[in-house]
Amino acid sequence: MSQSRGERTRDRRTHDRYGRESVLFARLLALSDGVFAISLTLLVLNIEVPADAETGGLAPALVALQPDLIAFAVTVFVVGIYWRNHHQLFETFRGLDGTLVGLSIGYLALIALVPLPNDLLSSYPGDPWAYVAFALLLTLLSALDTGAFVYAWRSGLVRHSMTAATARTEVIRGLVSTVVFAASAPLAFALVGFTPLLWIALLVLDRLVVSAGERADLD
Repeated sequence: MSQSRGERTRDRRTHDRYGRESVLFARLLALSDGVFAISLTLLVLNIEVPADAETGGLAPALVALQPDLIAFAVTVFVVGIYWRNHHQLFETFRGLDGTLVGLSIGYLALIALVPLPNDLLSSYPGDPWAYVAFALLLTLLSALDTGAFVYAWRSGLVRHSMTAATARTEVIRGLVSTVVFAASAPLAFALVGFTPLLWIALLVLDRLVVSAGERADLD
């Protein structure tokens, strides 16, 4: 008997999936770590001692580095959080397909762009547009991260041990992060240098969402 179009589509999707033990899964994780590592390395390269340090003295030169160091600290914090989230996301996967691989490559492309808004923050610490650019990048990262999880869950690529309640909590966490990052873009015109405090406050908000999800899972 010939297969229907729907059956052929399901067979093709099943055939194009790669388990956790596959070479593709391992290579994608290795690529991810490499992109994160290069992105962090490029942040350091943006920090340069002013050329007039010898003539003006070292102390003023170090003070002049303050915007660069603040931008570096904020960006390392953000990249570190996303590296952790990315690995936690992959821990939930029991496999990959072509769509998830594409979403992961897009995510890594955005991570590779992180040094750009970092440079804007260090060069224009008093310009709200520098924070707007960073906030928009973080919004895209969070939205893509959440979208990848939702797609994996609906496609049956998430570990069977994850309950529906836990999956809902993960989606809520992603949506909350996306909304906060998106809201911080217009708020940056009022907050300017205090905008990163909103991003740091997400740690507390995220913990509250997780705690609420754990209580709901127990009920």
